[in-house]
Amino acid sequence: MEGSDPVVAALAGDSTARALLNSMRSELVTPSSSDGSVKALASLGITTKQDGTLDLNSAKLDAAIASDYQGIADFFTGDNGLAARMTAKAKPYTDSGGVIEQRSSVLRDTIKGVDNQQKALDLRMTALQTRLYKQFTTLDSLLAQMQGTSDNLASQLDALPGLVKKN
Repeated sequence: MEGSDPVVAALAGDSTARALLNSMRSELVTPSSSDGSVKALASLGITTKQDGTLDLNSAKLDAAIASDYQGIADFFTGDNGLAARMTAKAKPYTDSGGVIEQRSSVLRDTIKGVDNQQKALDLRMTALQTRLYKQFTTLDSLLAQMQGTSDNLASQLDALPGLVKKN
């Protein structure tokens, strides 16, 4: 997609989400191994568009329903049906202790680590700010003293006899 804006979403670059999506897409186009007459969604008028969404040809679906209602039911249900196959593909991700839960745990730990790093950085920045403020105050005071000393020496030098002033 040349010239288009990049996709920016919460899980756009996440490998777990991509793997789950690819697994589901793969199962949608894999022909059924059942003995029924319907082997794929495409034979029902359901196809995948280039953007990944599904497209429905109503006329083809109506014709399939009219000719083989039980074959369609068998394609979606049963041990080898599309619903069971998609459930089996999603199970490792959605189970307790599954991939998504583990990934969420890792991301939460990462966020906690970053929060702790941010707190430590804030403390270091506050300490640095305090130290630099003290140094500035000390230098400003020292500069004022030196300016006073300079003015005093200049006035004493001006008061020396025999010194020619340039105007």
